[in-house]
Amino acid sequence: MSLSEQRNRLADLLEQVVDGKLKAGDALKVAEGWTDMPWEQRDVNVAWHTLMHFNIDEDIRQKDPEYESGLKQQLVHHISSVRAM
Repeated sequence: MSLSEQRNRLADLLEQVVDGKLKAGDALKVAEGWTDMPWEQRDVNVAWHTLMHFNIDEDIRQKDPEYESGLKQQLVHHISSVRAM
C-alpha cells in the first residue's frame, strides 16, 4: 500500500469517529494492527494521539459539549493534515 493510501486510511478512520459511525475505542483497535502505517511521521502520530485522548476523555465529552466539539475540531484538522500529503 502506498504512503498516500496508508494516510488516507487513517483519515477515513478519523472521519468515521467524527461522524459518530465508529467509537474511538473501536477505531484504536482497528488501527493498532496497522504495521505499515507511517506512525513516525509527526502529523500521523499527532492524529493518533488525539484519537487516544478522544477515547480516554469520553466521560468528559459526554458532560461538556464544548469540550467534545473542540476535540472533534482537532480531529477534523488532523484529517485534513493527514490527507494533505
